[in-house]
Amino acid sequence: MTNANPSDNAGVRIPGPVVYLAFFLIALALEFAVRTPALLPNVVAWLIGWLFAVASLFFVVPAMRSFLSVKTSMIPFRPASTLVTGGVYAVTRNPMYLSLLLFYAGLAIAFNLWWAIVLAPAVILAMDWLVIGKEEAYLQRRFGDDYRRYRERVRRWL
Repeated sequence: MTNANPSDNAGVRIPGPVVYLAFFLIALALEFAVRTPALLPNVVAWLIGWLFAVASLFFVVPAMRSFLSVKTSMIPFRPASTLVTGGVYAVTRNPMYLSLLLFYAGLAIAFNLWWAIVLAPAVILAMDWLVIGKEEAYLQRRFGDDYRRYRERVRRWL
């Protein structure tokens, strides 16, 4: 399908990056209110954290390139003109959100913000409920059996 009605979209009200940012800010507030001890030496935390953050690029860069190459929108409140299933999308249905999770975890580890790690499962649940579930329902309506077959072959996260 290439023609998309501009009003036909996933109905996502809160973009994924905003969900991650909100939880990170909550973690910072909790850390300020209830300090946690550093579980890793700062140098080790910094190195491991930035490894996670850099690893996030291995998902987001190819995902963005895939969307750009087929000229479809990456923004969930715009219509999708093409179902992207190749490249990194053959490994995970949500490489951009997985990338954000790696970056979130990387920052949390790098700065010894263990509240952010504690909140990570809530971030995943919030993403599933507020963003991914809506996107999947939209893609099912928009692309039908093609999307159903894609869902059967590729996992949501990894």
